Amino acid sequence: MTSDDELGRLRALIADPTFEARFEVIGAAGTGGMGEVMRARARDDGRPLAIKLLAATGLSERARFTAEAEILERLDHPAIVGYVAHGVTGRGQPYLAMEWLDGETLADRLRGGPLAIDDAIALGQRLAAALAYAHGQAVIHRDVKPSNVILVGGAVAAARLIDFGVAKGHDRDLTHTGQLIGTPGYMAPEQALGRRAVDGRADLFALGATLYQALAGAPPFAGDEVMAVLAQVLLHEPTPLTAVRPEVPPRLAHLIAALLAKQPDDRLADATVVEAELATMAAARAARDRATLALRPRLVPTTTVAVPRRARRGLTLAAALVVAGAIGLTVAWRAERSTGAGPPMGGAPAAGCDVDVRRGCAARCAAGDGEACYFLGEGHALGFGGLVKDDAGARTALTRGCDLGSGRACTKAATRGLEQLGRGGDDGAIRAAAAAVLRRGCDLGSGHTCRRLGLEYTSPDGRLGADDALAVDALTRGCELADYPSCWAVAGLLDAGRGPAIHRARASAAIAQACAQGAPHPRCAAAR
Repeated sequence: MTSDDELGRLRALIADPTFEARFEVIGAAGTGGMGEVMRARARDDGRPLAIKLLAATGLSERARFTAEAEILERLDHPAIVGYVAHGVTGRGQPYLAMEWLDGETLADRLRGGPLAIDDAIALGQRLAAALAYAHGQAVIHRDVKPSNVILVGGAVAAARLIDFGVAKGHDRDLTHTGQLIGTPGYMAPEQALGRRAVDGRADLFALGATLYQALAGAPPFAGDEVMAVLAQVLLHEPTPLTAVRPEVPPRLAHLIAALLAKQPDDRLADATVVEAELATMAAARAARDRATLALRPRLVPTTTVAVPRRARRGLTLAAALVVAGAIGLTVAWRAERSTGAGPPMGGAPAAGCDVDVRRGCAARCAAGDGEACYFLGEGHALGFGGLVKDDAGARTALTRGCDLGSGRACTKAATRGLEQLGRGGDDGAIRAAAAAVLRRGCDLGSGHTCRRLGLEYTSPDGRLGADDALAVDALTRGCELADYPSCWAVAGLLDAGRGPAIHRARASAAIAQACAQGAPHPRCAAAR
């Protein structure tokens, strides 16, 4: 179709002299499930515009489109896409006119590798300022993610937050309890559970996930299917940023970890605090103030938001699955688990155990399924799946899972054990037991268990005591097992001149092999 034909099609779609007197349509810019976006210019001042035209005719779609327009109309901030107008065309189709943004999305930028640390800090300041303003206007975005951030002119300092299509205003909320709103991998746990009592803390969780990806080059929560991603969001902690990219300042990694807290009450609630903390880091970077960047200040989750009592209950994967089913997500749970997970036991569906602990985890663990022991242990540790929170029961199940060959059970058994340090027990015995469990998991071929072992021997954060030789050895083994965060952690030790020569040579070879296999990291890009 020629450009003239395309323009003719678009004008016929609008068929509105009043619209055409105000806007000159230049061409199509893209299409989506809800309609299409046109490129246009304002006839009065010639400024370039993007105009969204709704194709859907359902009442709910029209209501949501109108809500987006009305929310955007009351926002005026340099880091948020600018509103121009909204209305209905002569053919009865709602439209929304916004400023045209030339640039690339953050998602596009990150396909080429992670951001420089200074750029990530600047990006965080910019987005935190946008969220602070929006929250001050009683607007919750609910879908902050790299593809909803435009780097105007390719500049991080000119980042703009876009797409308020699922935003919630104090006077407009078209969702209902049990409806999943947002993007898996960036939505906060309370969003993943379909709770209506979602506030600005959900946006800050998404900001934390976005900044993590900007620095690590990969999202903190990933999986091949929607439910796998939601399970990560609800049940698992992401790999520490300093393990993925050791040069990230401890203070920055600490802030992002605070933003990714599972429980809303444990998370920062004020975007202005996030912006100020990032400004402090930017100033420290400019002044080469390493002492300030090494601090881990206590980030108090100041909030006046009332959270319903029911919303404070433990986060459950079972609830997430109910949510997903309610909105029609199709999830195919395989009858057999992946390699190393152990065979199905007792005739129960293999996936049933990781969905709801009450549906067979204990029996399958007793029958010799290490992965079932892992889920049983985490159920006791977190109090989900119908189980009462039981730290001792958690450690018992996780240790059995480790003995049965589950690497992640080994990792969790050790970390749960180390949480008992300083609580009146025999700290020496606790450390020895944890080290033995981690070594077993590493010997079983679990790369992430090798990584945890190495990090626990790394000062200042290690709880097993600083030992450079053991740290480099364990992290190198993890790297050799294709656990790339182990590679970058041991690279940081090598850069600091730590570890005996014999271990350093082996570690360098493992890192080179990881880069040759296409591992995404600035160190590999520099080598290429």
